[in-house]
Amino acid sequence: MSARQKLYAALMAGGPHSPARSEKATRLIDALLIEAGVQYVTCQTCGAGYEVGQPCQTCAFDARMAEEQSSRPAADAAPGLTERQARLLDAIRTHEGQWTTARALSLYALTDPGVVQRGTARRDLDALHRAGHLVLVDDDPNRKHYLLHRKDVRP
Repeated sequence: MSARQKLYAALMAGGPHSPARSEKATRLIDALLIEAGVQYVTCQTCGAGYEVGQPCQTCAFDARMAEEQSSRPAADAAPGLTERQARLLDAIRTHEGQWTTARALSLYALTDPGVVQRGTARRDLDALHRAGHLVLVDDDPNRKHYLLHRKDVRP
């Protein structure tokens, strides 16, 4: 029995809905292409060319990038910030408007129930201001608030 016949028999033995069938089918197709002398093929997913018997490098790269970005903690999106500050920054970017310590505390009541100190909210807003993400507005000496710095607005 030739290698091609062995691969075909193995493919058919898995049944039509076998999870390994697509892998077996890929190996069978690759073996047939190599036997025919084909060295490069076009990826059906992205259209890039790749060497027969090897995975598509473009799709592999895209998968790695998607995995890295999805597994990245929120703090990585804004270096130098804690996860809580990064969540606050994300909320400010999403909802914009005036942000006071009271508004930050109401957000923390939902996202970080253990945070109940106004000082924590004040320090987090100040840290975002010092990092250049927020603009401090203190026209009224008894009331100050922060606005999103225009460079941080999402498209």
